[in-house]
Amino acid sequence: MDNKTIARILRDTAQLLEIAAAIIGRYRSYEKAAELISGMHESIEELAKDPDNWRSCPGSANAWPSICRKS
Repeated sequence: MDNKTIARILRDTAQLLEIAAAIIGRYRSYEKAAELISGMHESIEELAKDPDNWRSCPGSANAWPSICRKS
């Protein structure tokens, strides 16, 4: 799965959370992750395979690898 597809899924999830009246921080974190991933030149899927790589990504959090592995 490429970065644009992952970013689209994250944006869609953020919109659904916003519609469901989730706490603003919750859906905003999905929006921010989508922005970061869509702007990356490296494949987030490849980075997630090696924890040492994704930890160096700006704005990374412990959830990134699990997000990528689910796809």
